[in-house]
Amino acid sequence: MAPRSFLAVAVALLAVCASVGCTSSGPDTPSGSAFLAEEGIAPPEIVFLDGTAELLRDDLRTEVDDVVAFSYRRHAIAPPDVVFYFGGDRSAVTDAYRELTGFTWPGTSCGIANGYAVFIIILSNCRFELDAIIAHEYFHVLQHFLRPWEEWGPLEPVWLTEGTAEYFAARYAFNAERYDQFVAYQRGVARQYPFEATTSDLYAPYVLGFLALDWLMADASDDAHIEYFRRTHELGFWREAFHEAFGMTIDDFYPAFEAYRVDVGALPSWVRGTVLGPAGVRQPNVSVAVCPFYEGSALAPWMVVTTGQDGTFATSAGTHDDRYVLALHVQLEGVVELIGWYEAEAGFTFRYEEATVLTLATKSVEDLVIKLPAEPVPIATVTDCQPVGSR
Repeated sequence: MAPRSFLAVAVALLAVCASVGCTSSGPDTPSGSAFLAEEGIAPPEIVFLDGTAELLRDDLRTEVDDVVAFSYRRHAIAPPDVVFYFGGDRSAVTDAYRELTGFTWPGTSCGIANGYAVFIIILSNCRFELDAIIAHEYFHVLQHFLRPWEEWGPLEPVWLTEGTAEYFAARYAFNAERYDQFVAYQRGVARQYPFEATTSDLYAPYVLGFLALDWLMADASDDAHIEYFRRTHELGFWREAFHEAFGMTIDDFYPAFEAYRVDVGALPSWVRGTVLGPAGVRQPNVSVAVCPFYEGSALAPWMVVTTGQDGTFATSAGTHDDRYVLALHVQLEGVVELIGWYEAEAGFTFRYEEATVLTLATKSVEDLVIKLPAEPVPIATVTDCQPVGSR
């Protein structure tokens, strides 16, 4: 399952990744669709439910095929009979999920995998997370393929189930440099989560699970997170499988990782504020992207938060960068669009070069007021920190 996980909100969207080379494929690597065809692997079926914009459908097909190809290139695994359900109408997706599985959709999750079926909502803030959600949920399909739930049931703690999915999604979505930056960011976020929180907090299993997998994989084989599920299927005992896959016992892992978490963690800064419309009315459902700023350019957002019904927002800024800009996105005609940036004096600007650069390395920024224009104009159809062509 993928709630508003810290990985997901940090990942650039599929069109951005395609333009700047986020994934590990090189320039001469065939597309995922071409690779699957060459290997004779049938791509997953895709069902487009109500609200899936026509202009997104080809991109979704490409992204799904790229994830499957990434999995097969790295791990030689491509489960058959996988079906993805996409919908821009939340009720269409949740109703399909209930009809096909018999279960109720949990909370505000953007995506869920059940067996070989993946259900993903493309609506509002979930639009920022598509490549991360697709990869994350596909790894849950791999888990089911390697160790069917109906045979064994979920055995390990949730941080290990979700952490392996987060790790797979990060390796898919980031190149080496961006991956290292993300690890540094997660170390800061993890500072607030002792391991006990993985049983009570919604996000802790994702944050600590990812960081734990990154730490474990440094001294394990590239397939250790895959081998773990193979071994639980063969052994039936997750602790023994953990020891065989990662080379240390779970009892040794907990204190060693806790010492690492405390040693490398740093408290992140926060950004808090309010978004107002042209008449001074508080605006809900506006996405505020916190974007690292580098000498006239901004990378894809590390954190994205959507304003609540009272128009306010609050989000962590991370710890690996000193300066940030805030990019603003709204949904226009069913598609999330970049419309401008925060500028301190006027509250908003259409020009990236006029955006206010926030220094967040040592302190939080409180009480920002963002003032939207009367008629938002889309600057880019890519939900990024700035139009790709302006970099």
